[in-house]
Amino acid sequence: MKEFFSKIFSREEVNTGRQIEVDIAKAICIIGMIFVHAFEQVPMIEGSGGVGEFVLLRILNTLFGATTFMFCMGLGISYTRKNEPNTIIFRGFVIFVIGAVLNFLRFALPILITMIFNPDIYTVDDVIISIMENDILYFAGLAMMLLGLLKKLKTPLWGMLLIAVAMSIAGTFLQDYNVDNLPLNLFLGWFVGMVDSTGLDTSSYFPLFNWFIMVVAGYAFAAVLKRVKDKNKFYLVFSSVGLLVVAIYCAIGIPFGIGVFGESFICTYHIRIYDALVSVFGAVAVFGAYFALSKILPQFLLNGASALSKYINTVYCIQWIIYGDITVIFEVCAPDFVFDAIYVVLIAIGVIVISTTLAWLYKSVLPRVREKNKQKTVTIITKIFETVLSKMKSHLIMK
Repeated sequence: MKEFFSKIFSREEVNTGRQIEVDIAKAICIIGMIFVHAFEQVPMIEGSGGVGEFVLLRILNTLFGATTFMFCMGLGISYTRKNEPNTIIFRGFVIFVIGAVLNFLRFALPILITMIFNPDIYTVDDVIISIMENDILYFAGLAMMLLGLLKKLKTPLWGMLLIAVAMSIAGTFLQDYNVDNLPLNLFLGWFVGMVDSTGLDTSSYFPLFNWFIMVVAGYAFAAVLKRVKDKNKFYLVFSSVGLLVVAIYCAIGIPFGIGVFGESFICTYHIRIYDALVSVFGAVAVFGAYFALSKILPQFLLNGASALSKYINTVYCIQWIIYGDITVIFEVCAPDFVFDAIYVVLIAIGVIVISTTLAWLYKSVLPRVREKNKQKTVTIITKIFETVLSKMKSHLIMK
């Protein structure tokens, strides 16, 4: 056994470059997320998507979607060259602020505009909820700041894992509460899984205590992956184990409606310790599948996955602004209208095309245009300066 593992692992860090399976994972996660958001935000006939709807929302979304997305985030922090504690903390703060701006743009702003013309549809509470509800960017910002702080305190990796597990256990038990104070309830929801006054819904989608374990698990996995010298053997072994664990979990959870297969979607938002641990195995399983896929996919698709993984925050923000506007428009103009699932899928495809195109224009085309215009400006100024100097020189010679 020792000889077998010596063929897979190195004592030194030998695998420190870009990991194509992670790029593919992030690209698939953001595309899948856009489909999930369509089913969540576009008014539709619940269940009209049949088995496909269940597989997307309850299996792929949690076990291989949002959790893998957070796992990739932790892995990316380890692999990036700029991973000093202060840099991570600052990046986390920036992402948190971006999350607040996104919350304002996607829901609060259209709600406020609607209230100007018709104050009977929404209330001030709706505005407060839309600004403070805890989505991925709020969580990502808090998680990065916490991870950066732990690094600043020189916490060893095993210590980070213990803290993350302890937080996950605490989050498993400290959830589904309501303190009957809306702003306080929403603030606490950034950290633990709070519910609204009915107890049947939540604005706390990614509480720090419940989801931080996925980020730390990804960060720890990166420490292992960096020492892998034979990724083929590595993923063949560990991804197979991961797939087996997920298969057993689904075989038990789906028939009995336990874990992330409970009746309410809150079971996914307020993910419990055992669901999170299974999701870690799920992330490793899909990494192996995506690594195998990278061997057969054409290069242009691999390049596209890598590019999309770089645009991921921009795509995420754009698609949410679109869905926020769609939600408010239907609530105001057609509150009783619903779509069949097939039309929701078509809307999702449209949002994917629009958001990825706009992200590409913003992240790739616009910088090139700015640089080109900057060079033109410099050239014009240089020519003017040279002309002025030439005339001054001629004038001095004539004198």
